[in-house]
Amino acid sequence: MHRSIDSSWQEQIELAQVPKGYWPGVYILGTHAARITFADQQKRALNLLSALVASGRLRPSDELGIIGAGIAGVTAAAYAARLRLVPTVMEQHDEPMMIQHGSGRWIHPNLYDWPRPNWKGESTAFPCMNWRANSAGVIVAQLRHEWSRLVADGLVRWCGATRFHSLRREDEFWSATDEKGREYGRWKAVVLAVGFGEEQQYSNIDQKSYWRDDDLHQRIRSGGRVLVSGCGDGGLIDAIRCLFLDFRHEEIASVATIADATGVSEQLIEIEADRPRYPDGVRLTDAYLQVKAPEVDDLLMGRIKKNMSVVLNGRGDAPFSRTSSPLNRFLVARLMQMGKITYLRGSLDGLSSVAKVGGVFPVHIDGAPHSFEHIVVRHGPREPPIDVIHEIGNSLGVAKQFLAAYPFVVDRTRQPVWEKMPLPGNMPMSSGALSRSASPDPRVIDSIAEHIHGNLRSHFMELRGAVLIRRELDGDAIILHAETYEGALGAVRLCVRGNAAVDVRVERADGREVLKESIAPKAGVADMDGVSSALRNAAFLLVGRVE
Repeated sequence: MHRSIDSSWQEQIELAQVPKGYWPGVYILGTHAARITFADQQKRALNLLSALVASGRLRPSDELGIIGAGIAGVTAAAYAARLRLVPTVMEQHDEPMMIQHGSGRWIHPNLYDWPRPNWKGESTAFPCMNWRANSAGVIVAQLRHEWSRLVADGLVRWCGATRFHSLRREDEFWSATDEKGREYGRWKAVVLAVGFGEEQQYSNIDQKSYWRDDDLHQRIRSGGRVLVSGCGDGGLIDAIRCLFLDFRHEEIASVATIADATGVSEQLIEIEADRPRYPDGVRLTDAYLQVKAPEVDDLLMGRIKKNMSVVLNGRGDAPFSRTSSPLNRFLVARLMQMGKITYLRGSLDGLSSVAKVGGVFPVHIDGAPHSFEHIVVRHGPREPPIDVIHEIGNSLGVAKQFLAAYPFVVDRTRQPVWEKMPLPGNMPMSSGALSRSASPDPRVIDSIAEHIHGNLRSHFMELRGAVLIRRELDGDAIILHAETYEGALGAVRLCVRGNAAVDVRVERADGREVLKESIAPKAGVADMDGVSSALRNAAFLLVGRVE
């Protein structure tokens, strides 16, 4: 009997790997994630490396290529070294974490998790690359000390000032080429930790990127209206910052403390948990606006500018979604209730050509004219300018669309799965959990499951728009769990041995109807018994036979 691989490891790999095409062993770290805080990117790196080792895809002394040395890339490399892998890091800049270098933006490892009760811890507790709440520049400086020791000790191969160009695969190994044609590595796997790209700059409105220090809250003192375009965390934070008399990001934690003490947090926990009742957009925004928080309102009234108002602009019907921090949403909702922030839906037209006339910026939003004394644009980063990312994006296909449409799924990549991984010293490196022979041949498993995965997904796509199918190994069987946005399927468990589905179970009654409507027309059957029979039929499930 083969030792089974924990389904949580498999899920981490599923959500990071490029599923089809010429990219076996290539993983994308966090680029399509919704939550992109420092700590969350580190969690994704730890989870992915743990999963690759626990699943047997990587073994001690295997070489690993990491493209990019932001916070995710350096954490992946440091943890890979602890797991006795041999990591090489390629980075276009001379030093790691250059985007946040010197930034005064305040970073907290757990504040994003508020209103959950574990948010107050100001220090991380990772296997490596730990830090304490502070400005991004101070944190980067601290992490670089640990990084320098890893490089000096030869535990990480550092290729700085090297602009990555392309990947090439030969004999089950990957190598990379830089823009000068130099080749690097003989890597068993590659982690693309290229980040999210830079924000587009608009010199005509005197705007700096999110991580560059600016004096926005000091410049905007003369009163009037400010347009903040963008409803992600950058936009929400800057909307708040424009209105505060003396904005200090680290003091926002005091709002969370008051909300905890007055019972507000419990209300928000219920809202956050009930996605069907409060989906992103209008319902979620209305729910936040209906929360009563008089103690917080009293605190804010003493800190905001009386002669200033903010227009928050986005393309949705309402500004709030769960991709942004609950605390930022809560603060913006309080300021909306006070009449200091209003929301204006629409597309900001011709931004690059906007110029100040008579002390104001005339702009058009969905064709309608408006004027503002100041403009702040936070439309998020552009996609990393690396050709291979675009090629892989084409290979991702439905998976990439699914991750974009259902960011709550990607959020599972930030759960602390790595904590189950024992580290060297107490980790038996020759144990079954790390041995390639301890589980079915991954190439056969992937080939079989990919056929089933794609076939079953195609049926659900027509009904619900998207579905996540999670694979789990259990001895010589593959268990597939199908989940939709509302969890209506609960889990459809398909137990596959060889080329046949030998067992089918739908764990929730309401999932049976969904399953029937999804598959029955394709299978030419009319009832659930017919669906079960069709699912057991290898000819229906498999596009091709795997020997």
